Amino acid sequence: MKIEPQVTSLELSKRLRELGVKQESLFYWGDKPSDIECYSAFTASELLDLLPSFINDWMLKIESNNGVYEIKYSDFSGEKQLWVSHHTNFVNSVATMIIYLIENKLIEV
Repeated sequence: MKIEPQVTSLELSKRLRELGVKQESLFYWGDKPSDIECYSAFTASELLDLLPSFINDWMLKIESNNGVYEIKYSDFSGEKQLWVSHHTNFVNSVATMIIYLIENKLIEV
């Protein structure tokens, strides 16, 4: 199995670094981890550690439906949602949610 579907895309990896996410992962995009043009290629388990279970009254929910992964924060009834990340690649869906949370100052890294 190829590693690329199991790690964040290069584009999302670059954005995560720009937002200050520590560049500590098992895999990297680039020649070597010390290279200035090298970006952490995070696995899902590495990124899931950054997601809080709750943000105020919003609860983390992870769902899969017809090959699309949804990472979202919703109220306890499930009727209202803070925001939803949709991707066919699970790790990129998690990364997109983390980017949203950082950009909207809902989490700090």
